[in-house]
Amino acid sequence: MLANVTEKISGLARRVLRGGSSASVSVIDEALRSVRAGLYMGSHFIDGELLPGLAFLSEMARDVETSWLATLDGKKGFGEHLTELAERTLAASKYDRLVHGPGKELFGSARFPGEQVLADDGIYRLSYLPPKAGAARQAATLFHLGGFIPYGDRIFRFLPEANLYDRFLERGIGVYAMEQRGDRHEMRDMGSLTLTRFIDQTDEMLSTAFEHGGRRKLVACGYCGTGMQLLSYIAALPRAAEAKLDTAVLFVSPVDGRRCRILGEMVNNMPRALFLSEFARSRLLGGYLNGVEMWAGLDLSLKNVFMKTSLGRFASGWKNRTLAGVNQLGELSPPQRFELAGAYWISVDNADRFPIPVDLVRQSVEYYDKGIEPDGDTHVDYRGQRINLHAIARETTLRFTGIYGGQDNLVQDSTAHPLKKILGDRYRHVVNPNAAHVSYICMPAQWLPGHAASFTPNPIDLVLEQHAAKQVQHGARVQAQA
Repeated sequence: MLANVTEKISGLARRVLRGGSSASVSVIDEALRSVRAGLYMGSHFIDGELLPGLAFLSEMARDVETSWLATLDGKKGFGEHLTELAERTLAASKYDRLVHGPGKELFGSARFPGEQVLADDGIYRLSYLPPKAGAARQAATLFHLGGFIPYGDRIFRFLPEANLYDRFLERGIGVYAMEQRGDRHEMRDMGSLTLTRFIDQTDEMLSTAFEHGGRRKLVACGYCGTGMQLLSYIAALPRAAEAKLDTAVLFVSPVDGRRCRILGEMVNNMPRALFLSEFARSRLLGGYLNGVEMWAGLDLSLKNVFMKTSLGRFASGWKNRTLAGVNQLGELSPPQRFELAGAYWISVDNADRFPIPVDLVRQSVEYYDKGIEPDGDTHVDYRGQRINLHAIARETTLRFTGIYGGQDNLVQDSTAHPLKKILGDRYRHVVNPNAAHVSYICMPAQWLPGHAASFTPNPIDLVLEQHAAKQVQHGARVQAQA
């Protein structure tokens, strides 16, 4: 009996020690992360705001001095000198107003002939964009998954002359676009949009597109964060996806976020208590993470804060004196349209318009913190079941194409390595050396064959090749069954 009591006491002691040890380790880990977070934010603030600000003040003084010296040396007239400084000052003073005026009006303004709305659930809108008139119709039709990403999914409609959808439409590929119906003022019944609800809504929208297209299987498409959401949908509902899709293309999607150096570093350095408290606060305030908070975190990690400050806006105008004579949209040149629309896209004001559901943010943090496990575990659940990417390999026959950019500093192509292992020869991996993170959206000239920096291979060709290969596979299977 004494031995039994002694054993129980020993067991209790071991449990206490283990628990205490685990708690101690957690406390130490949090303390280390807090120290790293302070150093990280301090260094990134210096590199991303303080030093660029000082550099611009030095550059501005040098511009003034250079202009004065050129005048004194007789290389330019005094009137020309004053005109240059006046134009620089005027462009600098009005730059922020132009960003929030014409820039805001331009950003996300692409619309397409024959575009029609097929569904609207108060949060998402499904539109069909028919191929351009005169384009040879292709058998493939795209289902593009937009939705909740920082600064909103209007980036896919960036400008009428530069957007993602036109590239497909001009090649005869119709597009079903699932997008946010608007900003936070235009969406209805937002509630708390969980990952589960998002997956269910995706399936509903995809079903609508599938029926509208005559029940022909579609090519799914995701870009950056929406690519991860697309993978989550397919892995959570593989049979439903198999019934409506035959291939999928992922543009610059951070599959294993740990391999994304910049954002992975940010997540790794932040205390877990900070994330937990932020998630809890966001749930109490409606289930959304404020877009401005997302902006601050992203831009601090990217060292891109200065250009969005008042001095940074002044600096942008000072460097682009051609804006001095511009006051309204119709006066903008093509490069000015691009610059102002882009500046508004990444502005604090635009970030504030598009909050992110906290459950989708939590999913992203899991990807950047823990990545994809070797067994396919994604660390997130759908209706109480863990989402595992191996379900895509086991329960679908879908083929995937991952398209990345050699100039992309945000998402490195190595992030897609889990898909290579899980899908094998059903996954094709391509890195265009001339592409940056948003090149596929904003640089239409690079889609043209023969351009000095053209995408090689062309993404549209890859989509059509994978679709054709899937059709051959399907035909062979039907013939074998017959």
